[in-house]
Parts: sequence; structure tokens; C-alpha cells
Amino acid sequence: SYAGMSPALSTEEEIIVALRRITRAVDLWSHGLWQEFGLTSPQLAVLREVRAQHNVTPTSIAESLHLSQPTVTGILQRLQRAGLIRRQRSQNDRRSVVACVTPKGELLARKSPPLFRDRVRQRLADLSQPRRAALLADVQLLAEIMGAPKNGEGPFLYNPPLSTARASRQGRKRPRAANVRRRTA
Repeated sequence: SYAGMSPALSTEEEIIVALRRITRAVDLWSHGLWQEFGLTSPQLAVLREVRAQHNVTPTSIAESLHLSQPTVTGILQRLQRAGLIRRQRSQNDRRSVVACVTPKGELLARKSPPLFRDRVRQRLADLSQPRRAALLADVQLLAEIMGAPKNGEGPFLYNPPLSTARASRQGRKRPRAANVRRRTA
């Protein structure tokens, strides 16, 4: 082995390295989104869902994004506090509360990048159907090997940026982009 070069890795070690690369890609994307826009991936997805529809209820958002209703309710509260959405009584059913995007939310939604999952989805669509099916089986097996819960929320590739989590715990200020109060969601 040459100086500075690592010895050949076993297949198992190569898989671990690939998992670390995947985790790192998600972390970098999430960190960049938070730093530039002050939003988490689920928050951006909810903002875009509200923007795409009229008279959006927490239930309809939860169903559309495959999130729990309590998660969506928390995200809506944070988006409202940040001035990105407003909630009001439905004109069709006064018992229902609906979400609407504010001009500030509209601007942020237009400026923000595509969700990480959408980028991945597009690249996967470029693969042949048999290749996608084989990859799905392999990733599901890997998730099982890792002990990942089978009933996790939604199709989000999201990991809170470490620096943001630390700042939150230590009481430091968050990015000013949207001034969204961040919690795990």
C-alpha cells in the first residue's frame, strides 16, 4: 500500500462508506437549505403544498405529503409565526381552518431550490424499471438490516443540520432568512 492510501476495503466496508456518503449528501443539502432559507425540508414541502392549492387543511396536507397531522399542524404554526402563511376560517365550511401563503411565503417558495427528494426522484426515473425495482429491493433490505422502523413518516430525505441543532440547544440565534422557529418536524 502506498503512503496515504487506504488498504482495499471489504464489500461490507464499502457499503458503510456508501451509506456515509448518502447521509452526508442529505446533511449538506439540509444544512444549505436551512442556512440560505431558514427552512427544513418538511417545512418547505408544506409551504409548497399550501402554495399549490386553495383552501388547504392540515388533513389534506398530511395526506398529500404522507406526514402525520400533528406534524403538519406544528409545521403550519412555525410557518405562520414566520409570516410565510396565514390561517383563516374556510369560506366553504366555517368549522374548518385553511392555510394560505402570504406574499413573503410566495417569494420564499419561488426562490427556494427543489426538494432533495425531487432531485433524487428525477434521477431514479432515468433508470430502467427493472433497475429501479432491484434498487428498491436492495434499499429495503438495507433498511431492514439497519433496523429502520417500517412506519416512518413520509418520503422526506431530511436530517437536521448539526450546527442548527447545537445552536438551538445553546440558545444561539438562527439564520434570518425566514426566521422560522425550528423543531424536529
